[in-house]
Amino acid sequence: MASFSVSSRGLPTVEVEAPNWVAALGLGLHELGKGAGMERLACELLPNGTVIARDIKSGMGFVVQAALEPADDDELIELDDLEPLTEEVEERDDPRSLLEAIESADSTASAASLALTLARELVPCESGAVILEDRGYLRFVSVVGPHARRLIGVRLPAGTGVAGFAIEKQRIVVLDAAHEDPRHCGEVDALTGYTTEQILVVPVKRPEGGGCHGVVELMNLPVGQRFGTEQIAKVKSVARALAERLDQDR
Repeated sequence: MASFSVSSRGLPTVEVEAPNWVAALGLGLHELGKGAGMERLACELLPNGTVIARDIKSGMGFVVQAALEPADDDELIELDDLEPLTEEVEERDDPRSLLEAIESADSTASAASLALTLARELVPCESGAVILEDRGYLRFVSVVGPHARRLIGVRLPAGTGVAGFAIEKQRIVVLDAAHEDPRHCGEVDALTGYTTEQILVVPVKRPEGGGCHGVVELMNLPVGQRFGTEQIAKVKSVARALAERLDQDR
């Protein structure tokens, strides 16, 4: 028997023992008091084995995942087997050098990782992500923050959450209480056990009229701070550099 956690926005996470995720979902729903009245669930199995299930009638979402050991508080994750950032890049103090590094990066994943590193240097915050469109999905290409490893391999349907809204509308989004906004994808918080309070989402725009590659997101500033015009301008400069690099692949 394997251990699974089952979670949902606004509810406590429960842990169950089950032979597979299907049984774990059923047991978890019972433990959460949500087993009755659900006639049909739409389930998506993500590449990392995590399952996102949604009740068709109510729209309520649930996350099922194999139980993990506690993650490091600040763990940087890059997908596509990307090698960790070199010390030479990490020690660059001049933001201009990192901008140049983004534009000359040898892969999409490397460019995304550099962009996220620079964005957090310019606007210190607890966590962040670069999310790019990938064949009808929104893919977490680079993630940093508490329990970031839980997002390895996660892809969400296009249009999901604040990122999907920002891409569709090609607009910058700033929220001071993201977890209370209906556009926020609570399943991601449930997946990581993380509560998103403040969020800044900046689209990575393609050339004029070409839509968006994705977004750069920053979450949770130090206590007492808010995202303002200065922080937005800084992240926009990072998003422009990333867009220029991604345009080279088109």
